[in-house]
Amino acid sequence: MWRAARWFAGVSQPLWRKSIRCQALATLARGNCRCIAPYKRYRTANISTTCKTNSIKAVSSDDGFLTVTWENRGVDSRFPFIYLRDNCLCAECYHHDSHMRLVEIMSAGVSIDIEPSAVEVGSESVSLTWPGGHCSVFTNHWLYDHRPGEESENRFRMPAVQTWTAAEFPAGATNVFWLDDMLRDEAVQYTVLDSYCKHGVALIKGCGTGSLPIEVHERLGLLQDTAFGSRWKVQLMAQPNNLAYSSKELDLHMDLSYMRNTPYALVLHCIRQAPTGGHTFLVDGFAVAAAMKVECPDLYDVLATVPVMFEHCGYDSSADRHYHYEYTQPTFTVGENGNVEKVAFGIQTRSSVTPVDAERTQQLYRALLHWTRLCKDKKFRYELLLQEGDMLISNNFRVAHGRGVVSDPRKEGRCLHGCYYTWDDMHSRMRYLHYKLKNSE
Repeated sequence: MWRAARWFAGVSQPLWRKSIRCQALATLARGNCRCIAPYKRYRTANISTTCKTNSIKAVSSDDGFLTVTWENRGVDSRFPFIYLRDNCLCAECYHHDSHMRLVEIMSAGVSIDIEPSAVEVGSESVSLTWPGGHCSVFTNHWLYDHRPGEESENRFRMPAVQTWTAAEFPAGATNVFWLDDMLRDEAVQYTVLDSYCKHGVALIKGCGTGSLPIEVHERLGLLQDTAFGSRWKVQLMAQPNNLAYSSKELDLHMDLSYMRNTPYALVLHCIRQAPTGGHTFLVDGFAVAAAMKVECPDLYDVLATVPVMFEHCGYDSSADRHYHYEYTQPTFTVGENGNVEKVAFGIQTRSSVTPVDAERTQQLYRALLHWTRLCKDKKFRYELLLQEGDMLISNNFRVAHGRGVVSDPRKEGRCLHGCYYTWDDMHSRMRYLHYKLKNSE
């Protein structure tokens, strides 16, 4: 365990950097079969199509639908005419500079049962003439990428989650990055985000021991403002209003579960490390949840259904303000696909107020006890000593983090700079880089 933690610090820069860009471009190449334009250009009508998959063999219309038969594809695609009228790409209906609709067809007197008076099929597009003479033109490419209910291979997709145990922690050279490489190369920026989305963690080395300019953070996402500000410090305090500012061990937890708008990504930049202690604990909550679902599904169901109240109140002397946060949510938020999408956990801020009856409360404690035992098991808990200049980014919806006891007698002791990135902006940045890099191939 400790060997892996030291290995982070001791590896030489050339080894880390040797194939980062190659790996970044390979990651992109695996995602799609050919170069495409970004989504904001999908709606334009002047994109040429050369891929046989997008070639149209035949078009027919019946009962309010346009049916497209594709070359070399066994499944037809059906488009409601009202959908095509709503997505007309002409200058009257669509503002190409802002990539936004101009016409609200529901208020413009367009019938839900609208059908074209004429359909013309060209080699690379389909033209629909509507009652009254209005014409809409759609390229084969656009129609293929906008098949209702189907996900085009040309569209960006988030990488699949890859869970890990302590022995499988993503500590290889393809998951650790150098700041100057990231700032210089957008392909590396993309790979940082790709690694983060897959594993829930990314480590960036060589960040120095001073405050990073906000522009550095914006290579990956936008900062989320909280009661602690957009950027903050984790440093020992004589009278801490948070356990993170004490020298005591900080048990595994997710940050700010007491907020409805829980931060998505936690960023910790090591400015000064303690001479003794201060190790970081990391646990993949998705991996633990998956194990729990197999081993004891009844307890898993309890954590997925029983609401837990989180609460934090106190006084911020630096801002001269009192606060009292409170939010209720289950430990596991399960998505439509049946997988856990968010974990909310932390003994520090779990409220003593319980929103369920005594029997369910007892069941909750039984489930939380099993969850905690798994999280603290060496099979799942990875220990890492951040080096000065390291910046760790972890998914606050997924990766529980904690800290060992800190022993630092210095007046200006162990110090981490912290901030949060938002979910929407990190994913937005990743989509933008994906399409930009694909177009530059």
